[in-house]
Amino acid sequence: MNTTTTTTSSTTLPGEPKVKRSTSRLAIAATAFLAILRRDIVVTGREFIVFLIQVLLQPLFFLFIFGKVLPSIGFARPGFAAILLPGIVALTVVTTALQGVTLPLVL
Repeated sequence: MNTTTTTTSSTTLPGEPKVKRSTSRLAIAATAFLAILRRDIVVTGREFIVFLIQVLLQPLFFLFIFGKVLPSIGFARPGFAAILLPGIVALTVVTTALQGVTLPLVL
């Protein structure tokens, strides 16, 4: 399904014919995606230390609590950390994605 959108150029002078060009939805979506990706890369580059702390500190804290503290006080088995690691990685990915989208909207 390839639909096209017709737009008119607003840079024509009086008396000149209006030029119509056809742009596909895919091209518009790709342009928007690349613009948002570029913005996110620039923001991440500016706040790289904060980004690293946000991405690394929470999983390390979870692994310490659930892998060391809980097994040492008897609330989890010693091999629990091996099962926990994939869950922590998935949780970190989801949490970081949600924070990356929602926090700029709130602030």
